[in-house]
Amino acid sequence: MDSDKKANIVTVTILLRWTGSYLVFTILIFLPYLMLFQCVLHVLWWMILPVLTVQEAFNIEMKFRARQLNTIPQKVA
Repeated sequence: MDSDKKANIVTVTILLRWTGSYLVFTILIFLPYLMLFQCVLHVLWWMILPVLTVQEAFNIEMKFRARQLNTIPQKVA
């Protein structure tokens, strides 16, 4: 956010501020897991395998909450 402000760039993060950005990031991280769970309930049980990565998603979310943003792009990519 700070580098965007210094460059006079208007981004979604600046418009939503910290709380809004955190909410959007959390939704984007955990929504796929909720969708997979819904598919598991109604379609195929083997689709539960990606849920094994949910611990890493929680770790990334904790780093975002603690504002340790420098390592998040490498973890998410």
